[in-house]
Amino acid sequence: MNMTELKEVKANLTSELAYVLKQATSEYPSGTAVSKESTQILCNTIEALFIHGLKAAFFLKKQRSSKYPEPNFWPFVCKYTHKAVLDQIAASNQIKTEVGKSRAWIRILLNENVMDNYLVVLSRDTSTLSKFYEKWAFLRDAERVNILSDYMKGLTRLTLEAPVNSYLLNTWTPTPLILSGLMSGKPARCESYFHIHNFFFVVYLYFLELVSIYSHPSMLNEGSMSLSVLDQVNSSLVSYPVQESSSLSCGANQVAIFLELDIYLSDEVLIEMLTVIPHEKGLDFQSFRCPSCRKSIGPTFASYSKCSFDEKYYCVDCFDGAGESVIPSRLIHNWDKRSRRVCKNNMIFIESIRDKAVLRIDRINPQLYEHSHALNTVKFLREKLSLSATYLLTCRKSVAEDLESRLWPKDYLYRDIHLYSFSDLLTVLSGHMESHINHLLNFTIKHIQRCLLCAQKGFICEICSSSQVIYPFQLEITTRCLECFSVYHKNCVGQNRCPKCIRRERYSQQRPIFASHCLLFDMD
Repeated sequence: MNMTELKEVKANLTSELAYVLKQATSEYPSGTAVSKESTQILCNTIEALFIHGLKAAFFLKKQRSSKYPEPNFWPFVCKYTHKAVLDQIAASNQIKTEVGKSRAWIRILLNENVMDNYLVVLSRDTSTLSKFYEKWAFLRDAERVNILSDYMKGLTRLTLEAPVNSYLLNTWTPTPLILSGLMSGKPARCESYFHIHNFFFVVYLYFLELVSIYSHPSMLNEGSMSLSVLDQVNSSLVSYPVQESSSLSCGANQVAIFLELDIYLSDEVLIEMLTVIPHEKGLDFQSFRCPSCRKSIGPTFASYSKCSFDEKYYCVDCFDGAGESVIPSRLIHNWDKRSRRVCKNNMIFIESIRDKAVLRIDRINPQLYEHSHALNTVKFLREKLSLSATYLLTCRKSVAEDLESRLWPKDYLYRDIHLYSFSDLLTVLSGHMESHINHLLNFTIKHIQRCLLCAQKGFICEICSSSQVIYPFQLEITTRCLECFSVYHKNCVGQNRCPKCIRRERYSQQRPIFASHCLLFDMD
């Protein structure tokens, strides 16, 4: 690039940021957080500012499978980052690369409205800036950094909710690279937002997102992509065509405003996608086109393969490098643990949501407990863990924090014993879940036995009057009344009613008689 082009890129970055902030501030009076679309464009623009002028030494070595340059400014920004932010990034189990850390870092600072503070600190350290950035870089232009800082101060009154822990943040998308001048093309930016009310159209946009990540925008003719017939999961058909003349026709570049990596699907959508067993409907249903790249496929066109996740046919290119996976819906309904071939985009989707706990077995398929001995055993152990964890959570603060740190981020293991993620079900299959919960149980039970505070919260079976202290988590030998929560030996209570509940009932019946006697005495 010559000097004129470099100045033009910086000017474009400044104007893009001004445009994004104008859009964001115009939305704020509604009283809600900044829209996801505006938040995504803002993240893209800030990423481009930190990429612009980064020295070649800080570009990751390009992998054969990578289509884009891989600038890495994490070694620079981590030097100035607060420990709490570093801990939050380290705790994000979906973030695996330094590119992912860089992108997560930007989103955390924007969410917490502290980006302007960091910009002031970074811009003052000119010696470190010169080691990481070229002389013509945006961050080394004092005048533009001051403008940027002023813009960031305007963000402090806005509420942003940019997703941080996303598997798909680990690689770059085209827009920030285009804005920073590393690639040619047109950045994603819709002048008017989609107003989507169709549940399944949102799902389709999500799958388009996975395509956009691996498809260079300059390779697609703007406005030429049409959205074909959309398969309504498990039943009917929803058609939502977008023509070139349509007001919704933002082209592949503009559609990326929704599609650039962050997953915004609600739990209801995810549950629907993970629990409905798909049915093969044939090539004619797909209009003889690959659902991902829209390439013509069929006997007289290109060869194809069937993806077991959605039972649709994909072209060979979209299947290259594809792996195998257990299909979530078949596992949940049939306990079918056989691995099947899945196309690249669907594999990325499965990986991105594998740790999201949205599957409630008691609501989706409660009969699965009877069918699977391993799952039923885990349910039994989780119930014991739930009861024993209650003791530690009401013990000293340090003990409660220790337990929570051992369980984090899967505290639902004891809070909701029927809740699972897809990865949890896989660990049930492998036996790791059972051993993990047994390990946690050993920790909680040993503490209760040794702790003076917790040990005194046991029960004495009032039926047999045994001096042995019993606890509700001893499910093998005890039972607990669901009304008053008293604990008895299983053998003692048998089919009889809870003695404490009987006493309470008798007392409640006697209270009116006792009250009437008191009233008579008062009258005398």
